Amino acid sequence: DAFKPEIYGDTLIIERRISDSTSSTVLKNHQGKKISNRREELRELVEHYNIDVENPCVIMSQDNSREFLHSGNDKDKFKFFYKATLLQQVSDILQCVDTNLKATNALVDDLEDKIKPMEKEISELVEKIKNMEQFEEIHQQLQHFKKKLAWSWVYDVDR
Repeated sequence: DAFKPEIYGDTLIIERRISDSTSSTVLKNHQGKKISNRREELRELVEHYNIDVENPCVIMSQDNSREFLHSGNDKDKFKFFYKATLLQQVSDILQCVDTNLKATNALVDDLEDKIKPMEKEISELVEKIKNMEQFEEIHQQLQHFKKKLAWSWVYDVDR
């Protein structure tokens, strides 16, 4: 995943010169030939490789690097590394996500508990509707039989 391999080749060199009054950054190709000194080109490079320039491990000073390398035991190194990288931020974000997830799950459980009585009420209403439809059907049959009975009396009287 090289950055502009047609321009820089296999290796890209970033040279930064700092003096009392100025500083300059130069991007060179694999042969050491100056290709660019534009800040925009450097910004594109940083974005291409997704380098977080706010990450202290990426821009660690020599003093911090020395402190890290000479810190006594592995526990101290881990603490320093943990602070100097994005692990702390990731850990904080994960804790926030976990808290939000627990709150969301609690909300879902609460809403499910509220829905259960409504579902029961709906099923009862559906049952009542079915009973009403059956009642209406029986009522229509009753009316039909009443008419038949009335006409049967008419036929009996005529006979």
